[in-house]
Amino acid sequence: MSNNTAHFEGRMEVRPGREREFSLWQDRYREVVSRHTGLLSSELILPGPESRTWSIRLVFDCAESLGSWLSSPERTELLSKVAPLAASGMTTRLSPESGSSLGVTEAFFTRVRPERQREYQLWQIKIHQVQTTFPGYRGMVFQPPVKGQNDWTTLLSFDTVEHLEAWLVSEEREQLLKELANYADAVRQWRVPSSFPGWIPPAPADAEQPANWKSAMLVVVGLFPLVMLQMKYLNPWLLEALPLSPGTMLANILSVSLISYLTMPLCIRLFRWWLYPERDKSRRVSAAGTLVVLSIYLMEVALFWNL
Repeated sequence: MSNNTAHFEGRMEVRPGREREFSLWQDRYREVVSRHTGLLSSELILPGPESRTWSIRLVFDCAESLGSWLSSPERTELLSKVAPLAASGMTTRLSPESGSSLGVTEAFFTRVRPERQREYQLWQIKIHQVQTTFPGYRGMVFQPPVKGQNDWTTLLSFDTVEHLEAWLVSEEREQLLKELANYADAVRQWRVPSSFPGWIPPAPADAEQPANWKSAMLVVVGLFPLVMLQMKYLNPWLLEALPLSPGTMLANILSVSLISYLTMPLCIRLFRWWLYPERDKSRRVSAAGTLVVLSIYLMEVALFWNL
């Protein structure tokens, strides 16, 4: 499949008791989109046992074909028919390629005028088509306001900070923002530094932002001892003292609190040299640090082997 393909994923939570109607709507949706120019594949993902969220994934031959479908009157009619069945608006992910992992992410919160929401959604499609032409673009997710909020949320992802900044200051984006002023009253934005915001601080100016796999490895270093101790000493007591649901909630609160305020700050302090290496030493330092972390994994397993 060509690297120029464009990918769409829509996720929607269905109202209880309306699953059968929604399933029929999904069949109609797939029938209509199958006739659209440029569609390469469609995939329906059914909800799990404890979920009411349905997903559909589409692959088009290019961003222009995807944009044509998203702005088509056929899709507009389909969305109007599904509205009574949905517990919330459709969360949409647009990506120029499959398997794109998040690099660096910018979050935007946009206050859209109620009477201009349709124009705003079409503008999102237009800006996605322009973003696909910029190096490092990974995709974007946009979601309508949830109950009790007024802002649309957009998560914009690039592979590096440099590529993201190049897009944010580009003339193409500046022109699109002038058009956005016709639909929105306010826009706030926030940089998401990693997949673990709040645990992994932003990189200093002379270093690269930590890769998500490094952050995940450190989380395991800090989490594993807590989970082992909790399973041995805390969980048996909780299961005797409390029903399963409140006992599990209390255990989770304790684990998250300890990793947030104890183990992760310690891990970040000890492995700062690995998380934020100087750019010219990044590959060598990353390899050495990875070996150290893997060694700690083995030590932790051995330490708790007979617990």
